[in-house]
Amino acid sequence: MLIVGRFIVGVGIGIASLAVPLYVAELAPAHLRGALGTVNQLFITIGIVVAYGINIGFTKTIHGWAYPLGLSGAPALVLFLGMFLLPESPYWLVMHNREEEALEVLQTMRGKNVDISAEMADMRDSAAIAMMQENSRWREILVPKIFRVLAVGFGLTSLQQFVGINAVIYYAPEIFKSVGGGTGSSDLISTLIVGLVNVFMTVVSLFLVDRLGRKTLLIIGSSLMASSMLVISILAALNLFATKPALGYVTIIAICLFISGFAVSWGAIAWIIPSETFPLRLRGKMITISTFGNWISNFVVSMSFLPLYNAIGWGTFLIFCCIEVLSLIFVIVWVPETKGKSIDELTAGL
Repeated sequence: MLIVGRFIVGVGIGIASLAVPLYVAELAPAHLRGALGTVNQLFITIGIVVAYGINIGFTKTIHGWAYPLGLSGAPALVLFLGMFLLPESPYWLVMHNREEEALEVLQTMRGKNVDISAEMADMRDSAAIAMMQENSRWREILVPKIFRVLAVGFGLTSLQQFVGINAVIYYAPEIFKSVGGGTGSSDLISTLIVGLVNVFMTVVSLFLVDRLGRKTLLIIGSSLMASSMLVISILAALNLFATKPALGYVTIIAICLFISGFAVSWGAIAWIIPSETFPLRLRGKMITISTFGNWISNFVVSMSFLPLYNAIGWGTFLIFCCIEVLSLIFVIVWVPETKGKSIDELTAGL
């Protein structure tokens, strides 16, 4: 039953991780799209912290693992009920010849006194192009200019996992033990601190993503993550924790800096850019491929981290450091800046 339950939960999370960034991008005005996209990631980090706190609370309870699993149904129920209060995407409505409804939704979202005629005109143009090619086929993705955009989106969502964020989140207690942290509940408390850092820096990203831009934050994030992983690798390689236990705190600081680098950049932006740049007629297919890449990467990292760490120790962190350097190069060379541009501007010509 646990396996069946996990499968059903996985299907639900997969659908949500695909639909939410796309939905937010299609409703948000251009100047707030990055910030509103980051709100999605913010509540994910808040959920992680709440889960850490609940786990700590049930540490000494008999069958304590069962209670957090049961309580996780509460936010799912709130989400289910809340969806009935949300409007349909105006892009989707225009695509399905329900323009009056789209106009009403867009006017409500922008405000009664805001002129939305230009934005509606852009939507009509995009929808007209998409409807002319509504029978789009998967092979269209292989058209070079489309494939390049998909490659950027797929690269962002896949690298978001390969940089090692979920290895750190999933196995933080084991990492703290192995590099000089405490034991038992103290490791869980250290993990809770990491979660709080994740939330705080996601809030920071909320205010920076539409000011500094997506690409700039990705460059900063990759640089900070690579530097942090390099420090952790060196400390673990020198194995100084036995004689200098205080270095365990240095490791915790390095992990917090790693989390900060991820939260301020890759956490949200890896989802924001694909939802902004994929053309309307192929957006569903391309988002599906990018989401698939994200979850496959998540699976690979989560399943391989502990065996790899047991086999090569500190070398695991060095591998992540190298991947983060590659992510930095990828961003500099391939990723466009999308700050302040409408979705129609970004997808023009695709």
